[in-house]
Amino acid sequence: MKHILVVDDEPHILSIITHFLRGNDYHVITAINGEDGMKKCVEFKPAAIVTDVQMPRMNGTEMCDRLSLEHPDFNPLIIVMTSRTEQELRHWASKHSNVLFKEKPVSPRDLVNHLNDYFVNEAAITR
Repeated sequence: MKHILVVDDEPHILSIITHFLRGNDYHVITAINGEDGMKKCVEFKPAAIVTDVQMPRMNGTEMCDRLSLEHPDFNPLIIVMTSRTEQELRHWASKHSNVLFKEKPVSPRDLVNHLNDYFVNEAAITR
């Protein structure tokens, strides 16, 4: 069972995404901000991270950047969700090979499909 970390400061978003992921045989770990997300990444080493961008204490892009710097061998798929559509944010996401940028609202089914596709392709590559 793959561990997925979901990071969002909105409890209802965490609840909905967690429900869909667990219903598709993923083990879900949650965090309420980037700082909490960093701690959980180090502790659990999730196979993928689904994170919001705008959060208190440490935003999603800061968390991703710190993970890259402090844990360069840890390279999970990161799905970044945001309602912000500035070109700067798209440019940031394009510089990371493991980051998928999704505009909110994000369908939980769409997230599950992306994760399933990613893990199927990853398994095919490692065979």
